[in-house]
Amino acid sequence: MTPTNEPAAHQEKKADLRSSANQDSPAASAVSTSGDVAFVMHLQRNAGNAAVNGLIRQIQRASRRKDGLAETASRSRPPPISRATISRDATPAPSVPDAGPAPAIPLMTDVDGQTIHSIKGDLTQPGSWAQNFVEFFQLIRKPDPLSATLDEKFMFQRAAKQRIMTVTELIETMIAQAAADSIVLDRTVAMGTIMSHLPPRPAGPSTSRVAFYFTFSFVRTAHVASTGPQSRPDSAGPQAAFQATLELHKDGQSGPEFSWVGQVSAFRDSSGDGEQYKGPYKLQSAFTGFQAEWVFSFLDGALQLAPLVQALGGVSRAQQASDGMLRFVPTAQAALGGQIVYQFGSTPLQIGGQAAAAFTDPKGAPSTGDVQSGVFLQWKF
Repeated sequence: MTPTNEPAAHQEKKADLRSSANQDSPAASAVSTSGDVAFVMHLQRNAGNAAVNGLIRQIQRASRRKDGLAETASRSRPPPISRATISRDATPAPSVPDAGPAPAIPLMTDVDGQTIHSIKGDLTQPGSWAQNFVEFFQLIRKPDPLSATLDEKFMFQRAAKQRIMTVTELIETMIAQAAADSIVLDRTVAMGTIMSHLPPRPAGPSTSRVAFYFTFSFVRTAHVASTGPQSRPDSAGPQAAFQATLELHKDGQSGPEFSWVGQVSAFRDSSGDGEQYKGPYKLQSAFTGFQAEWVFSFLDGALQLAPLVQALGGVSRAQQASDGMLRFVPTAQAALGGQIVYQFGSTPLQIGGQAAAAFTDPKGAPSTGDVQSGVFLQWKF
């Protein structure tokens, strides 16, 4: 019941506020939002105060802003997903069957079906295990006939299943076999074992070398004097020569050779008319000098043909123009010729023949044009 002592103006304002609250007015919204009913009712009882009315309007504006933000958030928020929805829409992951443990790698066997454990060596340490492994299966270098490269290949000669491997495949095989034997083998240990087991790789053919030759020949020389009477040919006589040769080609192949030569010759002097050589053998000349030749090799180097040139200097017995006496005098000689050489297998013994045309100029005697031929045995150092 409304008190009777309240002014009529106040009663009308209170009635207006009640009407607004019943019609879902902003004031009612503010009441419902704030929840402080007693405070608002107190304001409504004092609605005649202008300050109170202003406060009510601020509460109403704040309520409207809060309701607008709540509505916006409600529209933007996605609907919750229930566990039932997830279990219904999700695609189950395919099940992967358990592969189980990896199959064990069997130990290698040799041609007799034996494993490395048939030996009595130490197989408990990685280093000794690897050494016994390569020795038991006889690791060797093996060129691959199907490979177009010159890469180094390897093979276990006594393995029951033989295959040609690169060094990487060889190391991996050793590591896998060690693991199958419960040994942890490091790559460095495996590589060191391979290098220590195999002999050094043979070097390729050298492209240059120095060779020494000792040659024993039987030669005969004919002379054509530049002036005066023609001399008779010398008697056949022995000639010994030593030469150091720089060979600028691969062994057994063709190429140039340069030599320093020293040689001595002896033969009998002629006596009487015609070609009568009944006197004792005497030293006739000693020469030294340079020789160059180009060697053409056949039959893997067993047979050689070589044109050559010589430039020699030394002494020779020459009949002096002044008194007709034979004396040793300084002599220069240049020659152009060729030789054929055959080597007996891998031995250092060689046999051959040589022919040359030479120009000889002894001091105090007429120069001569000479033709020399001979056969020889040669020893190569």
